[in-house]
Amino acid sequence: LAGALTQSESFVEAAATEDWQDELSKGQSPSESWLKAGLLPLVCGLLFDDVKGAPSVTRTARSALNDQFRHVVDGDGTPVGEVFDALPDFLALWIDGLLVARLFDETLWKNSAAKRFDRMLRRLAAAVRSAEAVTCSSTGDSAVVNLRIAAELTGSTSASDWAGAIGLAESISGKTQPAAKSKSKTKKKKTGKKKISKADIPSWQSDDADAACLRTSWATDASIATVRTDSEPVKLELAVDGVPLLAGSWHLDLAEGGDALEFVNEWECICWNSDSDGDYLELQYEFEGGPLLNRYIYLSRKKQFAIISDIVSGAEPGRIDLASLLPLAEGVTLENSTGGREQVLKAGSKTVRVFPLTMPQDPGIGTSGKIGLDHHDGVPCLALSHATESGTMFAPIVLDWAPERKSAPAEWRKLTVTRASEIDPVGGGAFRLQVGK
Repeated sequence: LAGALTQSESFVEAAATEDWQDELSKGQSPSESWLKAGLLPLVCGLLFDDVKGAPSVTRTARSALNDQFRHVVDGDGTPVGEVFDALPDFLALWIDGLLVARLFDETLWKNSAAKRFDRMLRRLAAAVRSAEAVTCSSTGDSAVVNLRIAAELTGSTSASDWAGAIGLAESISGKTQPAAKSKSKTKKKKTGKKKISKADIPSWQSDDADAACLRTSWATDASIATVRTDSEPVKLELAVDGVPLLAGSWHLDLAEGGDALEFVNEWECICWNSDSDGDYLELQYEFEGGPLLNRYIYLSRKKQFAIISDIVSGAEPGRIDLASLLPLAEGVTLENSTGGREQVLKAGSKTVRVFPLTMPQDPGIGTSGKIGLDHHDGVPCLALSHATESGTMFAPIVLDWAPERKSAPAEWRKLTVTRASEIDPVGGGAFRLQVGK
C-alpha cells in the first residue's frame, strides 16, 4: 500500500493541474504511464480496503483510469492515434482493470465511460480485417485477442452484429452451425433483398481522432478501408474480401509551375456518407494562396469495387504535376493488362482490376499521365502521375475485384461536361466505365 501511494503521488499532483499526460509520458511507454497512474493504486486500494485511507486511493485510481480513457477516446468511441499504435498495451491494461474490478465486485467505469468503452469496442471490431489483424494497428493478432477478451468482460458480445468480426459468434449462440445440406435435396427459397439499416452498418468516421473505417459488412471476409490523417502522409489500408491489398503511407507529390509544394498535417474530412449502397470519405487540403486538393474513397457495399481519386482545383492556369503512390500490401504484385492501360493487382487468390480513367484506354493515344509499379522507401507502390496546364485535375481510378467481371471486356472514356448548354473544359470532370454488361 505504501508503495502504491508513493507511485501514484506524482499522478495526484499532475491531475490537479491537468498535466497528467505530460507528467507521465516523459520517457515512458503508454502502458507504463497507465500502470503507474491508475492500475497499481486500484489494486492496492482494493486489497487493503480495511486500512484507513485505502478507499480514497481506490477512488483516486478509478478516477485516474476514467480521466485517462476520456482523454484518448472521443465521445463516439474512436481512439486517438497513439492508442491504435499501441492497441494491445492499452487493451491489456483496461482488461486488467476490468478483471480486478470483477474480482472485488466493483465497477471500473463510470456510466459515461462504460458507454464510451462499448462504442470503442464496436469501432475497433469494425477495423478487424482477419483473425490476425486490426487494420489500423501494426501489432497483429495480440490486438484481436485482447479485443475479444474485453468484449467478453463487458458483456458487449450481446451485440451479435459485430461479434462475428472478432470471432465471437459461436460463443454467443452457444451452438455450432449445422452442416450444409446436400444441394440435390434442398430447394432454394426465393427471398427478397433485405435492406441494410443504419444500425447494421459497421462503418464510422471521427473528426476528433482523424480516422475513418469503411467496411462493407460485419462478415469476417468483408472489404475494409481504413484511413488515418493524424499524421503526414495519410495512412491507408484496403482489404478486399478480407485479403490485404493496400497498406501503408499514401504519399502525394504536387508541383505548381515546377515548384514542389510542401505538405504539413492539415487534412480535413469535408464529407462522410455511409448508406446501404456504400461508404464515401472525402478529405481536403488547402494551400494558402495556392490550389485546393481533395482526395476521396468510395467503397461499394455490394458490388465489389472501390474508387480512389485525387482532385486539384482553385489553382491559376498553368502547369500542375501530381504523383500519387498507393502502398501495396505484403505479397501483392502488379501487372500490366495486355493491350491497354488497365493494370492488374494480384493479392493471394484475389485478382483486382485497376482502371485509370483519366488516361485514354487506347495506349496509342498520347497522354501526360502514367501508371505502373514504383517504390517509396523500399515499399512497392501503385504509382499514378498526371500533369495539366489548366490548373484543375480530376484523377480517379477504379479497383474492381468481382469474380463475375474478372475477364469481362472493359471500356471507359471521358465525358463532356456542360454548363448552361455550353461545354465546360475545366470546371467539371466525368468518366464512364463499363465492365461486361
